[in-house]
Amino acid sequence: MFRRRLILKLFLLTLASALTVFSMACAGEEKIVEVEKIVEVEKIVEVEKEVEVEKIVEVEKEVEVERIVEVEKEVEKVVIATAVPGAASPGQVTLDPADLPNSKSKGGEVRMAVVSFGALGTSGGSLPDVPFGGARNLGGAESLFAPGPQNFDEMQLASDWSLASDLSSVTITIRDGVKFHATGGDWGNVTAEDMAWVINRTNPALNPESIAASAANLTALFGDTPVTASGNTITGTFNNFDVRWASNLLNQEASGGLTTFATSKKAFDEKGVDWLKTNFVGTGPMQVSEFKPGISVTMEKVPYDHWRKNASI
Repeated sequence: MFRRRLILKLFLLTLASALTVFSMACAGEEKIVEVEKIVEVEKIVEVEKEVEVEKIVEVEKEVEVERIVEVEKEVEKVVIATAVPGAASPGQVTLDPADLPNSKSKGGEVRMAVVSFGALGTSGGSLPDVPFGGARNLGGAESLFAPGPQNFDEMQLASDWSLASDLSSVTITIRDGVKFHATGGDWGNVTAEDMAWVINRTNPALNPESIAASAANLTALFGDTPVTASGNTITGTFNNFDVRWASNLLNQEASGGLTTFATSKKAFDEKGVDWLKTNFVGTGPMQVSEFKPGISVTMEKVPYDHWRKNASI
């Protein structure tokens, strides 16, 4: 809408012909006064103009999109070599067993190199605070918990456990009937007293001489409060609750797996520290028959049916 303002100014001038004559008697004189009257009239005229607005409509346009489909190409599986005699199938290569070199090792023995994982260190024994760490890798040691196919905290030497409702402590039941290797004597089965002793001797807050790898984890978990044994259970009071208490800290894989595998307190009491530094007592399906620090270790199958599995290669 547009507005136009029209201003009309009318000037009315009343001159001598429209004069009002005032006769005044002033000192005997007659005075004539001219009055000029100006009237200003402002007239506003509003002009309304209709404006036509064009409506713009956006129309969607259909666009055809080309769909690209990736097709898997079937590739024939190729077997590089097989020792199975007989006619070769397409894509297979057969190898005559007569062409294989003779083994340099005698039957029933396997030799392998161990490269930089610390298994052949200077300590070949099972003293809790300076253990033969490679024993767990080679089947000689077991812990309360271990990684399994489904969970990382499957019970191994533990057969049951319960947490206090306020997460202040944990009570673990020790599995019955688990034998110690018979190296150097008959050490019987694992007991709750053995496991409490292992944890406490490894914990630097209780044994300042402990130099086991990751031993400080036990100080973080239990502080300077000893783990106690009662019957076939052990109880640990947490210094700081850690949700990984079973999946890592008391586990076979605990930061190298060096802190919690079972060994015999009876062997320690009867043979002493120096003996346990060079002799390995554990519970795995393999036992140490010879250890040469930094050079070699010879493992052999235990001479009894193992509680978990019999060793095989």
